[in-house]
Amino acid sequence: MTVLTTFLGRFCADAGRDPFIQIGDASHSARLFFCLVGSSSKARKGTSAQPVKKLFNFKELDPSYKSARFSPGPLSSGEGLVWAIHDEVKEWNTKKQIWEITTPEAKDKRLFVLDQEFASAIKSIERRGNTLSMVIRQAYDGGRIEPLTKNNKISASNHHIIIVTHITLAEL
Repeated sequence: MTVLTTFLGRFCADAGRDPFIQIGDASHSARLFFCLVGSSSKARKGTSAQPVKKLFNFKELDPSYKSARFSPGPLSSGEGLVWAIHDEVKEWNTKKQIWEITTPEAKDKRLFVLDQEFASAIKSIERRGNTLSMVIRQAYDGGRIEPLTKNNKISASNHHIIIVTHITLAEL
């Protein structure tokens, strides 16, 4: 089951946000967030990614294939997650009186996070001022994410984040 779950997450990440299902007035892309819960060293959570990595190694077959970006985690802050799929950053140039792009947007807004220690994300969420929980919920909804920060304003739009994470029942 863990291999299948990891496969579904990776497949949805590579598919991107274009395939969707219409439910009422809303369209829903295949954004899946999984938390695999199992015994330590017995449930094979940690090894579930190996067969999936082999399946999605398309570079050998087609060098032009662009798979979604991959991050092994850990999930630590909302701003960190937004930065991984950020929009371009502009600053006002007072001399030229124009907006200038200081940081280009992330090249690929598809992100597959395989965080094998969800307990660390839970600990991070407990830190005062941490926005990880809220940003994960916004990312699941698929809309624009723009944490209101005092400095270093960032945002993310047109993103497609998939999260597969692991934890033991005792930690959960």
